[in-house]
Amino acid sequence: MPLLGLLKQVFSNKLVTDVRQPLFIFDIPQGEDTITYGFVAPELLFWVELGVVLLVTAICGALTSILIYNYIVRQRGTWNAYLVGYGIIIPICIAFPYVMIPLLEIENKILKFCHISIFPILTMFRCSEAMYGFSPPSVEHSHQTFMLYYANIPHIHFDPKTHVPLKSSWADVKEKLYYFVYELCVVGAVLSFLSPFDYVPWTVEEKGDGVLLLKEVGSLFRWNHILNNLMGAILFERFLNAMLCGLALISTLSGFLPQDTMKSAIFGSTSPSDFWGRKWNLVIHNVLKVWFMWNVQIYRDDDCDGGFLREWLYNVLCSSFYCVWCCV
Repeated sequence: MPLLGLLKQVFSNKLVTDVRQPLFIFDIPQGEDTITYGFVAPELLFWVELGVVLLVTAICGALTSILIYNYIVRQRGTWNAYLVGYGIIIPICIAFPYVMIPLLEIENKILKFCHISIFPILTMFRCSEAMYGFSPPSVEHSHQTFMLYYANIPHIHFDPKTHVPLKSSWADVKEKLYYFVYELCVVGAVLSFLSPFDYVPWTVEEKGDGVLLLKEVGSLFRWNHILNNLMGAILFERFLNAMLCGLALISTLSGFLPQDTMKSAIFGSTSPSDFWGRKWNLVIHNVLKVWFMWNVQIYRDDDCDGGFLREWLYNVLCSSFYCVWCCV
């Protein structure tokens, strides 16, 4: 197929090793030694491949929305709607990363992560919304708004009266661009700090086979373990925030006004509920909240389907998130 050959050609550079040369280098004293840092330019091919991945996921989301709107939304409450949802759409979402990643021969872990975490997860949750009537207001007003909802990763603001998506301005574009560039710089700074220490800046006791030595439960609360985990959490937050800012920028450049995606979750939260409910990854939180509502209201304590979705998510995401950061 010509299209498949073209896509394989785009992903021909596997981007698994960093071959960039630093534009300049400098040394920073570290005790009796020094650490040498180098400033490298972003890898253009990585951003091209990432853009193609996002384009593919957007097209898949738009095509899926046609099936969902015609055979689930318009037939809601019938056996046909559940058959299409549970028998066609959700299995396609589950199989999507297992088919697309080998088909396109993608090896870079960040590109794999995007294939896993965007279209399959969002579409599964949004399909559940459609089956049980919990889609956000204005989304089901027309084919166009429904397709826009599925093709965009961040949620789009709609006018509650006219059901028309709100348009972005140049001020919105500049604001999203500023935050995206800022987050990229922060991610680069955190990576530059952690990578010389193999992402474990504070030493921990290890056995000969490299397994962490935990002589007692209290050792879990030692300062070195806590700080290492804190730095890992900060790195993941900054990476996720940069990705969400980039997706919000794409939506804004497309002429639509996206909703907030992340709000300084680690250092800006005042409570666990504030962290999970109002600050951390609001894209997933919104669809997860709606999915939980229908699961509780309709099935009460029957959590079989939700447990299956969670197990798939943990299995695929957690085993695939040892990411290659070098090309960012």
